[in-house]
Amino acid sequence: MASQAATALANATRSVSAFGFRVNTTDQEIAGHSSYSRNSGTSEWPALATSGLLTGLSANDSVYVRNDRIGTVTTSITCGSGAFSVIRLSSLFGAAVVPAITDVGDEHFERTETNIVITGTDFEASQGTGKVELGDSATYATATKLTQTIDSWSDTSIQFDPVLTPGLLGIHDLWVFVTNNSGNTSNAWAVSFYDTPTITDVEDEDLEYTEVNILLDGTDLKAPQGTGKLELSDNATYGAGTLVTQSIDSWSAIQIQFDLSIGALSYGTNYLYVTNSEDGVSAGYSVNLYVQHQITGTDQTSDTFYSGTSVVISGTNFGATQGTGTVELNSAADGSGSSTAATVTSWADGSITATVYLGALPAGTNYLIVKRNNSGLGDTALRNSNGYTVTVNVPGSSDGLYKTSDIVGTIKSSGFNINVFMISDE
Repeated sequence: MASQAATALANATRSVSAFGFRVNTTDQEIAGHSSYSRNSGTSEWPALATSGLLTGLSANDSVYVRNDRIGTVTTSITCGSGAFSVIRLSSLFGAAVVPAITDVGDEHFERTETNIVITGTDFEASQGTGKVELGDSATYATATKLTQTIDSWSDTSIQFDPVLTPGLLGIHDLWVFVTNNSGNTSNAWAVSFYDTPTITDVEDEDLEYTEVNILLDGTDLKAPQGTGKLELSDNATYGAGTLVTQSIDSWSAIQIQFDLSIGALSYGTNYLYVTNSEDGVSAGYSVNLYVQHQITGTDQTSDTFYSGTSVVISGTNFGATQGTGTVELNSAADGSGSSTAATVTSWADGSITATVYLGALPAGTNYLIVKRNNSGLGDTALRNSNGYTVTVNVPGSSDGLYKTSDIVGTIKSSGFNINVFMISDE
């Protein structure tokens, strides 16, 4: 570096000292930042502002200016016989023009992101041998570093596409370094990279508001959970709506088990979001929330009655109006068996009155089921209540004289239902 500087000044007619500008007609050496001349046969001037008048200079002479003395002088100073050039010493001798990073986007990037912008100073206008590197520590000398792909370069702004392989893929916290064409390296700037989690399935996407042990499948959920979380929102844009954090039972890189909590959210369409331990946030995954209706009892003693009896069914969340709701007697508690429709005579949110028939079902244990569609509580289709166990008999059926198929009608008298049977000699 010193020989390069000496050669450059040997061909020059002017140099500069710590006091400002210096002219000399002899060869010079660079002795350090405090003085750029050791020859006593010099003339000195104080540092100048943007323009000034110097004597003893000829047109087209060059003045070499210490980098910390140049002030606002950028191109030329007027002298008695014409203009002469002003040259930064750093541009000739590689003095310490150290780049400084002042910002790197939002410092948090998806690993496939491109066009990341670094802003700062003294990157130098031309990239030349300059480079951007990502390292796994803030100490440049010891960091594992990868050179990045440059899109554009200027003195104050660089755009690049991240290169993370081999060696840096999967590492969350990294540091950016800029080395300019003069070979000087910037401060380290902390950034983080993440993989974006993806939700691929949430059971049947139809969730009862007290449901537990729900399984969510996905990719890049990251394990262990760490700072990861699962949230439910009423908005398809993350952060734009109310967020309710869910209770996690288990967490792996591909599956989360959780218990549903709706907080202040409404029923109907809502969205699940996964934030992994790298702070990557998934897209919203649409689910439907509903309130399960329940049968809690009947007005019949021991829940036992004859076929054709008008039964008051008590429960919750039946809905204020019947709409497309129905009541049935079913041979299976989950509603998968044979069934006979009941005749509904009144419907309220907590009570339904219906005449219940065996029809083709065998007498004995069967199950009352209320089906209802209540869009106000998140239902999008007819949904079964719990199967409520009842015992339904046919009068005289214990001695085999009468069969369910023999019922031909019902007479209501003094508040009682009287079944009318066809008597046969079978």
